[in-house]
Amino acid sequence: MVSPPASTSSNPRRQSSILVPALQLSLLIEGVGISHDTPSHWAFALHSANSTTCTLLNVLVLDDSIPQARRVYGLDRRDGHEMINNDSQGRLLLAPDLTAIQYKKASEVIEAEPAPLNAKGEGENCQNWCLNALVDLEVEELVEAGLSEWLGSLVGKSAQFVKEEGEKKGLWVDVPPHPTDKVFVHKFLS
Repeated sequence: MVSPPASTSSNPRRQSSILVPALQLSLLIEGVGISHDTPSHWAFALHSANSTTCTLLNVLVLDDSIPQARRVYGLDRRDGHEMINNDSQGRLLLAPDLTAIQYKKASEVIEAEPAPLNAKGEGENCQNWCLNALVDLEVEELVEAGLSEWLGSLVGKSAQFVKEEGEKKGLWVDVPPHPTDKVFVHKFLS
């Protein structure tokens, strides 16, 4: 079970008489995903607004020596996971303002989604798993209706295409510049 994280978010909201940070659900996009053989990795992140850490929920290949179409995946959950790494492309903000109860329910729904087994060579991967879980989140009314249909049109597309489509819907959140990036250093430290 996931408990809502503590945060010092600048986006507080009132719940009862206590101020709590906005709780959010995002879809992390890692890797550029320029071919069918190397798709972007998709993973769910449950987090507080403006937090750099999350509860990461995703599926990982259990044995990558197996041909891609028959790969077996397992659920992987990481609490306190850094949302940004060297492969981060950005994220889609799927639910910007969850209550604590919705946050917990979202975690339960996602963790209940079976990982791809590909017993018949279906070739499903983390993107298909995220899409299937998103359908369940939509049924539970934890995300906007129609979001799974839209996301389904992005399965197998490049991270750049996902970004462009996410920007059109106002859901894309860019990865902040890395402190060693020359543009960041010049712009912010000069």
